[in-house]
Amino acid sequence: MRGKRGISEVITTILIILLSVAAISILAVFLVPFVRNNLEKSGSCVGVLDKIDLVQDSSCYSAKNTTIRVRFKDINVSELYLVLSNETASKNYKLKSGESYNYLLAGNPVKMPDPNGGERTYLFNWSYNKASIGAVTKTGACDMSDEIVLEKC
Repeated sequence: MRGKRGISEVITTILIILLSVAAISILAVFLVPFVRNNLEKSGSCVGVLDKIDLVQDSSCYSAKNTTIRVRFKDINVSELYLVLSNETASKNYKLKSGESYNYLLAGNPVKMPDPNGGERTYLFNWSYNKASIGAVTKTGACDMSDEIVLEKC
């Protein structure tokens, strides 16, 4: 074994440290943007969660139509989504301020409820007995804020 020399302990330690730093750097390049994007999305939804209510007493359905009354708490958003369903179907609806939709009976451009307790009624041209509502923020759709079972009008 004469004449054979191994890597010294100092060089081995330095190589292990360099490999660790390189591995951490590679992970950081991928993980930091991923975490940042998910935190931005969840952060924008925290401010709207549970601040949109469906008003049970003023929401109902008939044989051909569904009336939904929406109340805003301390919130100001310009787009909502509703999931309306009955025994045979479930349908997603988007309501964006200033837009007109053929599934709304009034046909006028949509107006959002005023912040801090404002309410607005929307009349849909189909009969549903269950409603859920959520907000859409700049990062996408948030979780449902409220859900109700509708009574007959």
